[in-house]
Amino acid sequence: MSESDFLRERYGLGPDDMFPLRPGEWSKVFGFRKGGVEYVARFSKYREDFDKDAHMARYSSAALPIPPIIEIGETADGYYAISKRMTGGYLDDLDADGMRRVLPSFWAALDAMRDIDLSAHTGCGGWNCVKNGTRSRFCSTPRKKKARSRRIGPPTDPPNWFCRLLSDRPKASGDVSDLLRLK
Repeated sequence: MSESDFLRERYGLGPDDMFPLRPGEWSKVFGFRKGGVEYVARFSKYREDFDKDAHMARYSSAALPIPPIIEIGETADGYYAISKRMTGGYLDDLDADGMRRVLPSFWAALDAMRDIDLSAHTGCGGWNCVKNGTRSRFCSTPRKKKARSRRIGPPTDPPNWFCRLLSDRPKASGDVSDLLRLK
């Protein structure tokens, strides 16, 4: 059974109740309307991703809007998750003026993420089903010696100065949009 057929059967949707959404990295995504409310349905082979989303929704705030997961279930081919739809756009789609408009909200979201109390959890990097990181420290990945290459761009592992910068960074305050002039 296709994902759209699953939604039609489970929620009694008609053809005009469903609409396309941009696909996710690890899931197929559909939008639908039911009772005047718009929802997002995501389908994946992995339930753990949806469980993580449900956990992170606990930290939702005005500065960091995370839609709560309403339902997680199993399909013949994997799993699905339903949440209320939050509209927005993608940073990658913005031009310079659009970036200038969203940067204050972007910085506020980063500050909200930094303010989350993670003292009950350990580690960093990717995290597992018990909400602990897969690494002991951000910069704990040992660097392998490689032959010099002509690679241009940032290193794949964070350098020590970057780790110190993150740990020493004071909390931002005020409007920083004037400091950033994208050209």
